[in-house]
Amino acid sequence: MFWFFAQFGWFAADDSLSRSGLDEDFTLVERMNAGGASARTAFAEVYVRCRTFAMRVAMRYSLDENDAEDAVAMAFETFAGKFPGFVLTSRLTTFLFPIIRHHALRLRRSRLRHASTDDEALAGCLGVRGEGSIATGSEHDADQLEALRKVLMVLPATQREVVVLRFVDGMSLEEISLALEIPLGTVKSRLFNALATLRSDPGTRRYFGITEPRPGPNSG
Repeated sequence: MFWFFAQFGWFAADDSLSRSGLDEDFTLVERMNAGGASARTAFAEVYVRCRTFAMRVAMRYSLDENDAEDAVAMAFETFAGKFPGFVLTSRLTTFLFPIIRHHALRLRRSRLRHASTDDEALAGCLGVRGEGSIATGSEHDADQLEALRKVLMVLPATQREVVVLRFVDGMSLEEISLALEIPLGTVKSRLFNALATLRSDPGTRRYFGITEPRPGPNSG
């Protein structure tokens, strides 16, 4: 069912869900809850650890890089305000995602007078715009992501969002449910419908050079 992502080279890596990474997140949160100099150092480590992810997410929902930078700064400020006493129940990136998304969409709404809700603002988002250059500095990665964006634009924004979280960010279905604050069944439904659309879309098939199978000798 994921043949097109395999051909495009954007299968999510399983090591992004490693237990060691989760343990490191919990350790950093414990240090931040402890307060003092250790907490300040731990916050700086969280910032370094998560900033690339945060900018990548913010760019999906922002009109420009300045707004994305502002959204990331506000997200980390919101995160810092939860200490001491914060209890982490997921990876830090999963927890941070809805905060970054909220601030980026709020800034986007303030720039677009016709967009009064997050759903209206989300409809115009470009999915994975600019992420390659931000994440790696590679023009090749940026070109790949731009091509992927064009492929995904055939999907409704809510489905595109789930696909990007699953196959670009490498989130599990459960993590996507937490990040978007929607039921797990809704995540599965959106992903299923998105994949079905992409598999049947002529433009997507042309892009990947996939032709329809020739009829067999016994076909009617």
